[in-house]
Parts: sequence; C-alpha cells; structure tokens
Amino acid sequence: MSEIHKKRQQDLALREQTAASLREYCKDPNVRERKIEASKGRQQSVDEKRKKSQATGKNWGNSEIREKRANGIREAHARPEVKAKLRAGIHRRWQKPSERQRQSLLSKQLWQNPDYIKKVFEGIGRRPTKPEQILDSILYKYFPEFSYNGDYSLGIMIAGQIPDFVNVNGRKEIIEVFGDYHHSPEVLGNRWQGSELGKVMLYNSLGWKCLIIWEHQINELTEEELIHKIGTFFGGGRQNARTT
Repeated sequence: MSEIHKKRQQDLALREQTAASLREYCKDPNVRERKIEASKGRQQSVDEKRKKSQATGKNWGNSEIREKRANGIREAHARPEVKAKLRAGIHRRWQKPSERQRQSLLSKQLWQNPDYIKKVFEGIGRRPTKPEQILDSILYKYFPEFSYNGDYSLGIMIAGQIPDFVNVNGRKEIIEVFGDYHHSPEVLGNRWQGSELGKVMLYNSLGWKCLIIWEHQINELTEEELIHKIGTFFGGGRQNARTT
C-alpha cells in the first residue's frame, strides 16, 4: 500500500470518528437546547446562506447520503413521540394568524402555477367518477363540443376552480357534476363556492354559463331527459350528435 493511500485511509477513519463523536454530542438534549437558544434571533449573512445552500446541494447530489437521510427521517417519523411533537408544532404554528395568512398566500400562489396543479392531479390519480363517466358518454355522442377537464387534462382553471366539462369550441360554457354527498350542506359548511348557487354565480361573474347536474339526476333521469336538459340550457334544444 502506497503512502498516499495509507494517508487517505487514515484521513477517512479520522473523519468518520469525528463525525461519530459529533453525532453523539448532538444527541445530548442540553446541547440541542443550547444550540436552539443561541440561534434564536440570529440573522444569517448572505455569505453564510450561500455556503449552506452549496453544501446542502452537494450532499443531496450524493445518492448514498440522500438515501441515508431519507431512511433516518422515515425511522424518526415512525416513533410515536416524534409524531406527537410534530403534530404539536404544527398546531402551535396554526394558532398564529400570521402563519395562517402566510400559508394561505403560499397556497394561492402555488395554485396559480399550471405545472404545480398538473403534478398534484397526477399525484392523486384523479379519475372521472361514475356519474361523470355516464355524462361523458352522453356528451361524447350528442354534445361533442364538451370535453372532460375534471382531472385538469385540458389545463383549464377558472377563478381557482377546475370545471368538470368545458366547451372547447370557443363558447364560454361549463357543466359541473355535483356529488350528492360531497356537495351537501353538511359537508360544504361555509364554503359557499362549492354550493350550486355559489358556483354558478362565480362562473357567471366571469362571463361563463354554467349548468349544474346532480348525481341523483344522472341516476334518475333517462338519457333522453338529460339530453333535453343540456340542450335546452345551452341554446334551445341544441344537439350535435356525432355521426362517426
């Protein structure tokens, strides 16, 4: 073994020993409390923030370090005392009006970003509900100008709302399918935007014509009755059946 290789092995062993000692030192609750107290009210300089950001980026570029930290976080979050502490911290933060306002503003900003919305819907795997599937088949045959957008597949969001079906032929027309349970007064509470009147008023104020069709109507009305309801609402019995 060359002298250079021996020196490198010794350096690595010393570095690991130092890191292990530091980890044991930081496990001491008194040490953690002193570090927290010392950091309170202290503003980091721009240079300190830059160095910390560079170090973090370098570490997270290493897959082994990334996996090790991820496993550590998962193990910690599995402990009941850690879960309780996290819940308590979140509860304390949400008691502050300033924190609630900050989170509200952040959420509004995120939901203005089409890429963020697309990732959210991809993550939750949004699929048409059974009533939406039934209505979609009717629209496909008789009102092909309406396309499904409930999964944000068309990328259409209006005033923070993602309509279920949208006219893609230039008319400002929307069809919303309301689930009997999720849009009931008991579930909605004070969220007026989710009510039938609130939804219609919101869209109408922006120049969109909106038809609300309830889940029980889709289940109870015949296909002919639904066709008549849609056609009458959007223009005196308009029907544009597909021929192919």
